[in-house]
Amino acid sequence: MKFLIRRVQGQSGAVTFVDRLIEATSLRIGRGTGQDLEIADPRVALEHAEVLGDEDGRYRIEARTASGVWVNG
Repeated sequence: MKFLIRRVQGQSGAVTFVDRLIEATSLRIGRGTGQDLEIADPRVALEHAEVLGDEDGRYRIEARTASGVWVNG
């Protein structure tokens, strides 16, 4: 499965995008340095969540923290 990580940068009214393509069966998200997507926010756990993909293009999100993960909320 392919995951596109797009970082949006804005400065002086101009917006630029920095894209990173990850080809893997999962995408690890968290504050820790070993994650695929690092989020520098103290509210994010070191190992916060994992997105798992299958061969049909579907995916599921698994929480890696006791407080859970909110999607679109």
